[in-house]
Amino acid sequence: MDFSCIISRANSICETKGIDKRIYTKSGAGKDFVSNIKKGSAPSIEKVYALADYLDCSVDYLLGRTDNPQSHKNSSSVSVGSVQGNSGAIGVGNTVTNPAAPLDEHQKLLLELYNKLPPIEQVELISDLHNRTK
Repeated sequence: MDFSCIISRANSICETKGIDKRIYTKSGAGKDFVSNIKKGSAPSIEKVYALADYLDCSVDYLLGRTDNPQSHKNSSSVSVGSVQGNSGAIGVGNTVTNPAAPLDEHQKLLLELYNKLPPIEQVELISDLHNRTK
């Protein structure tokens, strides 16, 4: 995945809103955020969320998945905390009602595939699934 769109979209919001371009440091994404992306490194989901929160835009907008920077205000989103604290349970809310119960084959496959994804794609998948089950 090409993460350079994060930089161009963040810079575009800065120009539109008249925000200082030191946003990467001020947001908590870090002073090396841009140079690391330009070197081909994938940013951590925490840094992308910090930048999106600082700019008041959606992560999907920064990643180029939507052209609406305010799409996060129109739908439910999954927070980084819910992904980090889910203890391997897929989904949000009461999706797993008895975590001690054995998983069926579909659940095992879903969990296996989910665990192979990088963290940013795990969050995207959870968000997509959450939106589909509204």
